[in-house]
Amino acid sequence: AKEAYNKEIGLLNDKYNYQTMMLDRRTSEAIDGIQRQIDAIDKLTDIEELAADRAAEKQHMTELEAAVETATIDEDVTKAKQALADYRVEITRKELLRKRDADKDALRDEQDRIREAARSEKNRLKTKLEANITTQKGIYDNIVDTNKRLSIQADIDLVETLARLETDRVAAIQAETDKL
Repeated sequence: AKEAYNKEIGLLNDKYNYQTMMLDRRTSEAIDGIQRQIDAIDKLTDIEELAADRAAEKQHMTELEAAVETATIDEDVTKAKQALADYRVEITRKELLRKRDADKDALRDEQDRIREAARSEKNRLKTKLEANITTQKGIYDNIVDTNKRLSIQADIDLVETLARLETDRVAAIQAETDKL
């Protein structure tokens, strides 16, 4: 009875563990899907902001170039050219920083792909392990059942052999008694 109880409790625990694992997996997938949507919105916003920034920069650059073209006094021309050169340096620096940010984003995306691949592999390995454990448990249970049957059969055979030996012994004694 205790063995049947332990087996039933083990099956209930296995069922609970499987159900919670599947719930965790579904929850993680749902949350990951929502995060992907948030990331897409953020990326769209970043693209729009970048386009607006570049348009403003282009507009300012056009204004500075026009200032250089329209300046008539040498001092104004020099100041306008310096302002234009300074702004070009600033824009070059901003573009460099944007490129670095894009490179970092690409690396973060690669990290996320690696994490996702690892998570998928872990889930695959866990599923495989659970299947192997279930298979091994079935094999073990069959061996235990077989051993019980063999033990019971051996006990029956022993009792039958002992009974036959006793019968033979009694018959031998009776035969010896009959000879006398």
